[in-house]
Amino acid sequence: MEKAITDFTITVGANGDYPSLQAALNYVSALQHTNGVVGTIQLLSDYSLSGTTTIKNVDLSWCQITGQNSITTGSASGSWQYTFSVENAKTPVFNQSITIEGGTNCVIFGLNQGSTIFFGTSKSFIHNGNLSFGVMPVNSSVIGGSTNTFKAGTGPLYAYQSYTSLPSSTFISTQPYSGSGAPYAPVRITGGTAYISNPTIDSANYSIKIDVLGGAVVTADNMPDSPSQTANVLTANGIIFDSNKP
Repeated sequence: MEKAITDFTITVGANGDYPSLQAALNYVSALQHTNGVVGTIQLLSDYSLSGTTTIKNVDLSWCQITGQNSITTGSASGSWQYTFSVENAKTPVFNQSITIEGGTNCVIFGLNQGSTIFFGTSKSFIHNGNLSFGVMPVNSSVIGGSTNTFKAGTGPLYAYQSYTSLPSSTFISTQPYSGSGAPYAPVRITGGTAYISNPTIDSANYSIKIDVLGGAVVTADNMPDSPSQTANVLTANGIIFDSNKP
């Protein structure tokens, strides 16, 4: 097995070390790395995301994804396509903003089976597809730095029985949803624990901004008006703690 004993950078694009992000991830997944080594995967300016990139059964938390440009763009097609599918894995740190176009009910980041995704600080993760979603963890963890922006048609953050820490972040929903289970909310936490203190939630399409279900425990100090229930009151759906409200 090849070893990584010093920090390194590999590039992705037409003239890069690898033609696709999936190929680059496959390479670093096979490396035996020394503690403290940082592997950087840089997306070149000509690289565009398409289809589904899979991270499965591997710990890549020692790596980071960056970009030659400030934003890497991509496309989705059909319905329920995941730009990133994470299964029983730890992702690299996403230190690169991403914008996806196209598709219906498509998701940028889908996680399950105890996975963990890591975000850097002050990045944007946007899905402009029809009725799209941003981050959708199921029995997983979402850990991010502060002041990130998550924007999607329906739900920028939908967490199910997961641990979520996204402080001082912005969540933007751009489309009303009237299908099964409506009304939705830009941020929906079903079960699990979420720390989303000092959030900015921008959506004129939903009367509820933070929806708490399934016994979730949410800390959202300085949360905006219109949560699904009164702050600091335990209900069958869970509780939203806000130290700035009675």
